[in-house]
Amino acid sequence: MPSRFSLWSGAILVVGMGLLAAGYYGYDKLQKLNDLPSIEAMISEDFSDVTHLSPAALADRQKTSGDDLLIIDCRKPHEYAVSHLPNAVNLRSASEVTQYLEDTGRTPQEIVAYCSVGYRSSKLARALQKDGYENVANLRGSIFAWANEDRPLENSDGTEVLTVHPYHDFWAKLLKPGKAWKRP
Repeated sequence: MPSRFSLWSGAILVVGMGLLAAGYYGYDKLQKLNDLPSIEAMISEDFSDVTHLSPAALADRQKTSGDDLLIIDCRKPHEYAVSHLPNAVNLRSASEVTQYLEDTGRTPQEIVAYCSVGYRSSKLARALQKDGYENVANLRGSIFAWANEDRPLENSDGTEVLTVHPYHDFWAKLLKPGKAWKRP
């Protein structure tokens, strides 16, 4: 019968090897994330059940949709405060979206979610679809793509701004020079 020490050592070794393998897989995947188009492609593949709308298509819809379009910024409130798309509301979960729609009485024909690059918003779009919402999309490349195309942004005061909260220094490289907000 093996000793307790042997069992614990074996368990630690197995867990350690698993973490090491996961680290290599994560590192390999991170190396592919060197530009926004490669991230967009990976997100589109990982969330193939979600519609991904281009910034140009969203800009066209904004011109004609009015109250029929709900734009959701699902980033953290401090990211939203730095800048967001005009008329976007800051809601981070499907339950918050449902509560917002109930509280406001809005019945949008289309919902478009965005975050920094599209991962969090794709998760939200998928959750909304699962909850029965139709015509839900993720903004391809999210606010980073929107800002890189020099589309309008505003801060929490409604003032037009040019920069975006980069979420983390690692992601700031995905924004065009001068677009990444820096702490004052």
